[in-house]
Amino acid sequence: MLFPSSPINLLDPATLETNRMGRLTPEQEAWLRTVSFGGSGFAAALPIIIVVPMLCFFGFIFLQDGFTDAWIILPFVGLFLTIVLWRTGPALFDGVQRALKLRSDRQSGIIRQSMGELAFGRDGYVAQSGERQLFLPFSEPGGLLPGVRYTFFHFEESGIVLSAEQLGTASTAAIRAGLNRILAAANNFSAEDLDANQRGEISPAQHSRLMRKLLAGLALAFIFTLVGAGVIFGASSADGFEAWPILIIFLAVFGVFAAIGIYTVINSVMDMNALPEVMEGRGSRHTERRSSGRSSRTVYFYDIGNLKFEVSYRAYKVLMEEFDYRVHYAPRTKTLLSIEVAEVPNFNW
Repeated sequence: MLFPSSPINLLDPATLETNRMGRLTPEQEAWLRTVSFGGSGFAAALPIIIVVPMLCFFGFIFLQDGFTDAWIILPFVGLFLTIVLWRTGPALFDGVQRALKLRSDRQSGIIRQSMGELAFGRDGYVAQSGERQLFLPFSEPGGLLPGVRYTFFHFEESGIVLSAEQLGTASTAAIRAGLNRILAAANNFSAEDLDANQRGEISPAQHSRLMRKLLAGLALAFIFTLVGAGVIFGASSADGFEAWPILIIFLAVFGVFAAIGIYTVINSVMDMNALPEVMEGRGSRHTERRSSGRSSRTVYFYDIGNLKFEVSYRAYKVLMEEFDYRVHYAPRTKTLLSIEVAEVPNFNW
């Protein structure tokens, strides 16, 4: 019952028996070393490690090329760094704290048992046991299904689940309902939104989401047009400025982003006046690396039928492959409005 996207099978009988006796398997020892090293905290710190040296480098270049009033942009640089720290700081702190707790758990070697169900957390799947959230390896389901009761074998301080045992018989209706709730939470839509899409309508809340996308496109076009004009003005006013090839490259990049903003605005306006379309098919997911200059980022996608939908990292984590899904989406921007389980696979429960 292990899904292809799950790196660890939490229901493996041999692993379960080993944990029941209070011991760890060699495989668990291996991936626990990776987690206790603080991988999540290091990943959260990567934006800080990359952005700060980059800003220092470009600041030095501008000072050398005649921008004697470069100190004027320092408040904007400070604001940018504050935003980076605000977005990455909590994840960095949580990752380090969890790694320290896990190290303590490994030293004590105590394995606890708790009953609960698969649930949706901040960054993916968790095991919900009463009021406490237990953490699954890599936030993946590990073969667990929503709507099914389990006994979880886990560490006490870090709350990391090592294995699980199914209690009773799984119900197809309960699995569908549980996964639909998780998909709705991860993709930020409500039961009312889904009902509207099933009637062939876009809900008021979804209209607001499309409006935010429109405003984001306007802001993107405005900011890059304004920055480009500011760079041209600053360069023409600077004495002895000779880095015109670099300036042309910067302006070309600004122009591309401004055009993307205008394109987004046009498509968002058309989507707000259109009816949602539907695609049904086997669900899978993939990532793509997109580069712009020297920087790159990971983009996350659902693959449903012959279409792909860009989603957030949280939404990417919760899609269970081998299920059939029904997606309601905006036709122009291919914005995912809602998603529901169309068919549950026939597992041998």
